[in-house]
Amino acid sequence: MKVQTQHHVPVLQTARLVLEPASPVRANTLANFYRRNQAFHGPWEPTRPQDWATAPRQRGVLQACQKAMEQGNRAVWLLFAQNRGEANVSGAASVAGAADAGEKGAAAATKPDATAQVLGRIALSNIVRGAFHSAHLSYSMDEAHARKGLATEALEAIVAWAFGPANLHRIEANLISENTASKNLVRKLGFRCEGVSPDYLRIGGRWRDHEHWVRLNAEWKES
Repeated sequence: MKVQTQHHVPVLQTARLVLEPASPVRANTLANFYRRNQAFHGPWEPTRPQDWATAPRQRGVLQACQKAMEQGNRAVWLLFAQNRGEANVSGAASVAGAADAGEKGAAAATKPDATAQVLGRIALSNIVRGAFHSAHLSYSMDEAHARKGLATEALEAIVAWAFGPANLHRIEANLISENTASKNLVRKLGFRCEGVSPDYLRIGGRWRDHEHWVRLNAEWKES
């Protein structure tokens, strides 16, 4: 049975988060996110241009993201707290996943306002169809909101969309071997390590080994 593959990148909602497709209107708040987290993200990310954490640079990055999403090559979300008070982010919550949030989830939250703080960024990049139907996963969280289960909550919603409406067969996350927290996160989400690539990416001025963590869609259907 063939299915209709969805290329449109939707707003996703969970119990505590709104996952908003990346847009140039968020350039200022995304630049603030990178400024706040330079030290926190530094050990795990490539060296960025000096103007990376500025609104003009991020406006250009987001414009490129938007174009790639329109072409079906990427899906990028910015994470915001549900507009029901900041305390809602810190408490325990169950996931109202992307596949079943429905009208109840839509009614429970409103669109984050222009000054809302970005809590994280998650991307599915290098989306390839044809015989592959695969994407690369990357994510980063705000240090002040790390270790609260928000990344797990957001990624569960994104995987549900990727393996449901988007009909991807494979998602791969490439993680620095020493990044124990990220490895524990993707393991909890059902990813498995397929091996290690020596000197895979240049991070912090030196080449770093990366582990390939993969999750397959057992329910994939031909589109």
